[in-house]
Amino acid sequence: MNYHFPMSDIKPNKFFLIKTAFFSFLIIVLALTVLTLYPEGLIKMISNTDKPSVLYEDYVAYYYPSARGIFTDKPILEGFFYTPTCALLINTLTTSNIRESLIYWHAFQLLTLILLIFIPAVYLAKKTQKMSAYYAYITLMMFSFPVYNNLKWGQLSIFITFCAFYSIFLFEKKHEWLSALFLTVAILCKYYAAIALIYYLAQKKYLYLSKVIVMLIVLGLILPIYILGIDKTFLIFKAVFDEITYASDWVTYSINSHY
Repeated sequence: MNYHFPMSDIKPNKFFLIKTAFFSFLIIVLALTVLTLYPEGLIKMISNTDKPSVLYEDYVAYYYPSARGIFTDKPILEGFFYTPTCALLINTLTTSNIRESLIYWHAFQLLTLILLIFIPAVYLAKKTQKMSAYYAYITLMMFSFPVYNNLKWGQLSIFITFCAFYSIFLFEKKHEWLSALFLTVAILCKYYAAIALIYYLAQKKYLYLSKVIVMLIVLGLILPIYILGIDKTFLIFKAVFDEITYASDWVTYSINSHY
């Protein structure tokens, strides 16, 4: 795809890159400064619009024990609504030491946040050939309440959003299998990412959709069966289904489940 426009304000030289980095840093600092002006700070602002919790409560209470438990005879899956593949992914960032695992999870959160802030911003700048789109996106992200809610609970939503966006970028670049991989990972972590499939269905991109289906079968079923065994894999699927059924009466109106 050709992003060149004659009236572009993008001049990719050394001075331009330094200026862009400076203003990006300035926007982030100013946004964080404004947010911390809230009485008792950002954490208090989030807790006032959500139920009280400790930092990374979802990770500590649900993600970590579930990810560690999938290799035991009796997996602990209380509060875990996701796929065996998701548990395997989280497991790669854990050790037997919860404090050490929290450091890895924190690094993972920050890395995916940086990717979600800057890669779409660069994409929009190239797409529009206007740096205003770049700076506007960064500003919106820095004032995005769902981002801070995700960081507070230690959720996966930042990672999922990045994967869904990056799949679109790769699709436009004609890297359809890699695009299908990123979208599949997003769907296997949280099912709502599948809403992106509606776009491809409306565009009649049936070949691409078939690639996503192949990836879902390979990563969502064959991979966990290969690693965990067929009995363990379906035991986890059943436990997750039971958890979803149990949670269906409160998840629809829980404010925290909407971020």
